[in-house]
Amino acid sequence: MSSKDYYRLLGVKSNATNDEIKKSYRRLALKYHPDKNPNDALAEATFKEIAEAYDILSNPKKREDYHYRRFYTYNYKYREEPPITPQSILNDAMKLQALVAKANPFRVNRDALLFQLEQILSEDNLQLLQDENKPFVNGQIVEALLASCKPLHYMHVEIIVDNLLMLANGNAYLENKITYFLKEHRRSDKWRRYKIFAAVIAAILLCVAIFRLSR
Repeated sequence: MSSKDYYRLLGVKSNATNDEIKKSYRRLALKYHPDKNPNDALAEATFKEIAEAYDILSNPKKREDYHYRRFYTYNYKYREEPPITPQSILNDAMKLQALVAKANPFRVNRDALLFQLEQILSEDNLQLLQDENKPFVNGQIVEALLASCKPLHYMHVEIIVDNLLMLANGNAYLENKITYFLKEHRRSDKWRRYKIFAAVIAAILLCVAIFRLSR
């Protein structure tokens, strides 16, 4: 992804110590390592993001360059990185949508998916999208991220939907689509829970019937 905040990726503050960075990296790497998530493209993509963040922040020189590049604290010679723009954020959203579309819906690592969604919808990115106020691009981002949210459970979709409504910014079509998506997800989650409960009850009743017939 192009819109990277390495500190946010590792879940540490910008003044984190090397030990804190290493500890956070190890925790996340264990969670998303491809060996623990075989054939899971989302987990693999997340692991690569984390590894890249650790490579930069664990190296004093690379970290210094990144820090000053990000916060514009001094005039340092470095390789120019493409600026974060609404289009680059849209590109990230579309890449994620493509990953989810290719993934096995029964083996999607939901934690990795939520992690990627939260990176795209970071505070900085949302602020940029609101400041630039490009309705067409924002609408495409909403559409792509809604499609990416399909494998998530309702409780996680709720978190993402609040940010998507901010991007809709009064667009009645998008707001209705987001609201409908949330409602359908809630209904689906309820049915999934009730289905398990119903199956257990049916199994109990079947056992009781078999017991009575065998007497």
